[in-house]
Amino acid sequence: MNDKYSSLIENRLQQIYMAADLQSRVGVQGVHLRQYVLTGKADALQGLADEQQRIADDITKLEATVVTEEMRAITDALIVAKAQFDQARGCKGHYAG
Repeated sequence: MNDKYSSLIENRLQQIYMAADLQSRVGVQGVHLRQYVLTGKADALQGLADEQQRIADDITKLEATVVTEEMRAITDALIVAKAQFDQARGCKGHYAG
């Protein structure tokens, strides 16, 4: 019983860290876009594309671990934020849901 409880806590902590990392990545993609707007350098767009792919990959990983409604709501909010950014940027993005 104690091992099962420890495993649940460990899983929950992992989900929280993954969600926090995703939230940071969503902000970083904005930095890449601003860098491109200010400098016009194509490498900023590549950084944005790379960040988009990492976000899509991380969302997929997080979704595979979600078991609670609270984590489902957090994951869904991250998916919506990514979709809104993709829409504002004028692309479909890498995550199809």
